[in-house]
Parts: sequence; C-alpha cells; structure tokens
Amino acid sequence: MSTSFASTTSTVWRARTATRLTACFLLVLALLLAPRLASAQQAGGKTQVLADYGRLPLSFEVNRGQTGDQVKFVSHGPGFSLFLTPTEAVLALSTPRTLLTNALHIKLVGANPEPGIRGLEELASKSNYFIGNDPSKWQTDVPNYAKVRYMSVYPGVDLAYYGNQRQLEHDFIVSPGADPCAITLGINHGFVRSASGHIATFDAPGGTGGTFARSINDQGAIAGYYTDAKNVNHGFVRDAQGHFTTFDAPGAVYGTVAHGINAAGEVSGAYSDANANSRGFIRDAQGHFTTFDAPANSINAYGVMAGYSILPVPNQ
Repeated sequence: MSTSFASTTSTVWRARTATRLTACFLLVLALLLAPRLASAQQAGGKTQVLADYGRLPLSFEVNRGQTGDQVKFVSHGPGFSLFLTPTEAVLALSTPRTLLTNALHIKLVGANPEPGIRGLEELASKSNYFIGNDPSKWQTDVPNYAKVRYMSVYPGVDLAYYGNQRQLEHDFIVSPGADPCAITLGINHGFVRSASGHIATFDAPGGTGGTFARSINDQGAIAGYYTDAKNVNHGFVRDAQGHFTTFDAPGAVYGTVAHGINAAGEVSGAYSDANANSRGFIRDAQGHFTTFDAPANSINAYGVMAGYSILPVPNQ
C-alpha cells in the first residue's frame, strides 16, 4: 500500500489475523531524488550515482550524541538522511552542489507521543564519530540495526522502519482487534500566532507536500514556500488578509524557497537552477526579480540581504 500523506489509512481487515500494512518510501525518494540524479547526469554524466545508491544497504544508528537530542535513530544514504524521533520521521534530501534541502516531515496525527523505540537485528557494522579535539565527546562503536520498531504508536499498532536495497520502507503492524483507521499521517502547515496567543493555521494553494512559513514583516505579510505534489518547492507571499501570491524565480528548475520579507514587501530567497546550483533572488512588491550567484536568507528595510555560500578563497 503506497504512503498517502495527510490522509487516513484504512482497509478491510480479516478477523483474528495480525495484518501488516506495507508503505514504501520508494515513490517519495524517487520524486525527491530524481532532479538531483538528473542534474548529476547533466553536470558530468555521473550515472554511477544510481548504481552506488542501489548497492548500499540501509542501516539505522543509535543516537549517542552525533545528532540532536530528540533523535533516537538516524540513517544516512546517498543524498538523504532519515532522523527518527518519538513523534515524527524527518527525511532530509540534499546534494553537494546545492544548498537547497528538501525535508519531508512524516508525523502520525493523534499518536502516542512517547512510544517505546528499539533497534532490531543488530548488524556487524559500527559507526564512529571523531569530532573535535576532546576524546570524551567522540562516539565509537555505535550500534547499527537493520530495523527500528516503534511500539504502540496507536492502541494495538506498531510501526517499523527498515531498508530494502534502494527502498526505505515502513510497516504498520496491526494486532487483532486494533483499529487501522486510527492511522493518520500529517504534513507541515503554516501558522500565525498573534501577540495575544491566538494561533491560525494555513496552507498555500497547491501545498500538498507541506507549507513552510519563514518570515513575517510589520504589515503581517508572510514569506515562505510550499511543496507541491511532485515534491518541488515554490515561493509564496501571504498578505495580512490571507491572500496568497505564489511564484518561482526565473531560471528555477528544482525549486524556489523564500526566506525573508521586509516592510517594503521585498522578498529574499534562493532557487536551484538547471545545473542544480543554488542561486539567490530578490523579488520586489511588484513581482520583479533580481537574481545573483549566492543564495540569500534575510533582508532588511534597506534591501540589504544576508546569506551563506561556499565561495572560493581569494589569493592572499
């Protein structure tokens, strides 16, 4: 059964039979990785990426401090990392040539916030992290597992993650008598919180893969981006009355992300071009674009932008 985001999974169950729901991430990975693999081919014919990706088995490391405290297990693969927390799985995809990263948050709505989580089928491989000069902070012989199982995410329902060659898969294991209709997968929504504490949520038009609000100006206009059904990012501006303007930077092929908005309505952000290079843009209130090499993050009232990029070091 294919994973369907922001929907309730239900089916017909046989009585007295423990039934397994298989939901493959293959389609998700294919959609998100396809532009990156295509760009690698365009940039240098590096079709070996495909072969290497297919040969590498997936494993899950116990988190012993190599990533955020909320993460219990982490898995790395060519172009992606998976972070498993008690309440969600975060699938982050990126490539060395672009600073744009797609992050797919998979959250179970109404699930147990503190499920038991354990690794299954420990592998012979170990991971080692020698970061910094303090040996007390190094992590050695970190166990790797073939599977991770969440116990009782819903009453009578467990969740297991595992790898199957190029496929990252998860199963819902439903015990006899349990209700599979309780299984609900959620996506990201934007929100506005007033000074008095009132929260209003919203979704950008076409944002079937999630809506990400990044900045708000003094007039209440919000800049951000949304992910469409093909897992491509597009920028948006939402005014104080809730009206949306969506856009793509000129030359954007693999996504547009709006990061900042100032009082004049100028929006700064980044996009990925046909060669998967990250570039920056500024979009004025009339919708006119200026593009440049380095991706931009914030923008102030004078149109001055800040960002980060990997730049060559000038000769001294």
